[in-house]
Amino acid sequence: MRTPTGHFVVESIHDSRHWVHDFKDGKGPIKGAYGPWFIRLKTGWSGIGIHGTHAPDSIGKKTTEGCVRLLNEHIELLVKRIQPGVLVTIKE
Repeated sequence: MRTPTGHFVVESIHDSRHWVHDFKDGKGPIKGAYGPWFIRLKTGWSGIGIHGTHAPDSIGKKTTEGCVRLLNEHIELLVKRIQPGVLVTIKE
């Protein structure tokens, strides 16, 4: 899915270090696939957010399922500066 663009609100912030996700790429379920944090956005689509990654070399490539993926050190900085209710603008 393409990352939705527009104005969205931070719904919640989750510690995602222990979350498991299978990207259906033949590698199976990956613990920590979303990095240390998942910032859930109210977008009208299920499961869209801003998160870290287990694969920093994937940054800048089309490998998400609609989310905004950041380096883990960047998501760590971001969660210190935002809270639920904050407006987020995603541009193309």
